[in-house]
Amino acid sequence: MIAAVLAGCALSLLLLLARTDLRQRRLPNVLVLTYAAFFLPWAWLHGLSWAQAGLHLMVGVVGFLVLLLLFAVRCMGGGDVKLGAAVLFWAGPLKMLPVIAVVAWTGALIGILGWLCDRYAALYMKNGRSLAGKCVLHALSARRGVPYGVALAAGGLCALWS
Repeated sequence: MIAAVLAGCALSLLLLLARTDLRQRRLPNVLVLTYAAFFLPWAWLHGLSWAQAGLHLMVGVVGFLVLLLLFAVRCMGGGDVKLGAAVLFWAGPLKMLPVIAVVAWTGALIGILGWLCDRYAALYMKNGRSLAGKCVLHALSARRGVPYGVALAAGGLCALWS
């Protein structure tokens, strides 16, 4: 029961992070760190050994370093790097590849939707219409940057459910 509550809290944090990224293109550190911290009691309740928990930590650290390189070349934001590391920490070595696949496919889909929203918005405004109240177009707009936190949250959900 306690493990289910922890998983529910982690799920809630992932949904909140995705929503915040859509609205503000920000991933608050306190939410990311809280999500990552929920792994420790969850791992203990599921009987992970210190060695298994260490492997999870190693996957998270390696993921952080790889994502940090993407940040260095301006392909990813700093919040995305931290959330990506936390998601990989949860995934560990066994779930790492499926989680990466979910993140990649979801990120590509969000990028395409953002591009389509921008195209639609341009056509809509070209016809003299206002975009006031079109919050979906604003939330997904690729011009504001791709909200990759949504894709990372989807990967986090994959790690929780698998």
